[in-house]
Amino acid sequence: MPSLVSAGISFVIFFYVAMRAATLSITHDEALTYAWHVTGDWLQIVLFKTPGLPDNNHLLHTLLCKISVTLFGLSELTLRLPSLLGCILYLAGLNICLKRIVPGWLQVLGLLLAGMNPYVLDFMGLARGYGLGLGFTMLGLAALLASLADSPGKVRQTPALLSLLFFLLAVLANISFLLVLMAALAILSAPLVYAGISARPDHLTPRDSSPWIVLLKIILLTLPLFAYLTVPLGIINKHKLFEMGGSSGFWVDTVGSLIDGTIYDRTWLDDQHSLLEVWVMATLLAMPLLLWSLRRTDSRRFASLAVIVMMVALIALESLLQHAILKVALLQGRRGIVLIPLFLLAALMMGNLIKVPFRLTAIVGLLLGVAIPVVLVVNGMLSMNIKYVSDWRDDACSRDIMLAVRDKIVRQKPTVPLHMRVNWVFEPSTNFYRHTMGLESSLLPLNRKGLDGPADLYYGYTRDQGLITKYSVRLLKREPFSDTVLFERADSR
Repeated sequence: MPSLVSAGISFVIFFYVAMRAATLSITHDEALTYAWHVTGDWLQIVLFKTPGLPDNNHLLHTLLCKISVTLFGLSELTLRLPSLLGCILYLAGLNICLKRIVPGWLQVLGLLLAGMNPYVLDFMGLARGYGLGLGFTMLGLAALLASLADSPGKVRQTPALLSLLFFLLAVLANISFLLVLMAALAILSAPLVYAGISARPDHLTPRDSSPWIVLLKIILLTLPLFAYLTVPLGIINKHKLFEMGGSSGFWVDTVGSLIDGTIYDRTWLDDQHSLLEVWVMATLLAMPLLLWSLRRTDSRRFASLAVIVMMVALIALESLLQHAILKVALLQGRRGIVLIPLFLLAALMMGNLIKVPFRLTAIVGLLLGVAIPVVLVVNGMLSMNIKYVSDWRDDACSRDIMLAVRDKIVRQKPTVPLHMRVNWVFEPSTNFYRHTMGLESSLLPLNRKGLDGPADLYYGYTRDQGLITKYSVRLLKREPFSDTVLFERADSR
């Protein structure tokens, strides 16, 4: 029964994400992805020689977007199809992981918890590489858990190599997932090296199952990727883009930003951010107790939890080390989004403590692994919408604004192209709709020169009205949701 319910919930989640992908206005970064990278030729994309910021080129995602747009034409949905593929992969991998780590109805709770996190869902339906990267990562985690199912120190070859293949694809989808691949490599390599050093000669063991042979296969599988990554990493470093991000500290920048993303601008408690910080800290402190309990009662779940905990710890450690040594910014917001499902899966496993005979321990498990997750599930449900995404709420109404511009052009039938000034934030999305709505001949290309100067139309924030109303204008459309306004020349028809 829980499996059937999970399948139904997975379908509902995918339908919701697909509906958002088809209806949400294009966002700033998505529009830049198309303008800068998807329009480039294949070799330019692969060599990171497209115009614009190179870290915006999420290679595998960009290539799939190009295929989608070439086959089906350009629209919000076709540009977002690769991320919908990521959503399918994510839900499939998540369900496989849940069947391994928690029993019965806790699997359903886990699907709601990690599958309906509002911040994660945002990127499942956006034309960015994070959703596709999360999909491959979750499949990679499922295979990694299978490879270490018997013990965190014993590696099964086929699922281990399969997991690395998925993690490789995640990195190609978005370089932010490189830390995940490095963590998985460490988790697999350490027991193989130990087994190779300590193993006694055994002529009955197949040669290709030798720890050293398996390790060699891992190296051969990953080496081409690392050789290729010298190209994009060098270009990104040349633009000093690795310095952009968190610098205050791991707890503030990484943990704090992911809590903010999960809260999703909702206010359901006066000090909800601090309370969730307490929950995260309490879960981390209680994790040794859970590991000790599972080691005594359920070796397979102990192995799974140990792998997930090591993944989280290693990703955090890698982020701190590269910040200290290479001055790379700490993971923040979407760049650290992979930590959300990993931590939520570990937290969900606290529910295994409910069966422990010690009452206090069972209460801890119920509170940390069930009660708080239920609150987060409710928050996720209440955060569902088909209007905006958290990181780019400003662009929620860009399509409606451009529809109003199109209606004006149809009504006015100008003999020369109209000139429209925009706040620079809206330049990518308005140019996207100028193209998809077929307004190239009747509306001049939008630029980032700002709102100051004569024009036929002005689009900016409500706070920009003082600058706009210096000219003879009248309000054409107001969007309270995004706090934006569209003005036209007062003497226009």
